[in-house]
Amino acid sequence: PDSGTVSIQTKEIEIPAFERHIATFPLFIQDGPGKYVLEAEINYHGESVKSIREFTVERAPVMIRQ
Repeated sequence: PDSGTVSIQTKEIEIPAFERHIATFPLFIQDGPGKYVLEAEINYHGESVKSIREFTVERAPVMIRQ
């Protein structure tokens, strides 16, 4: 069952053509162990691409950084 949204973060980024950029977002999970879904979405000129990843937290709280 969906227990709700843990975090929503937005970052505006400009990336020159044919270049790559890695955007990082800190995420603090304090709700406890369980299964979570991470959704990331990129919007460009009215088109969007969504990435969905499922993961399990075995111990909480946990700070996820990249």
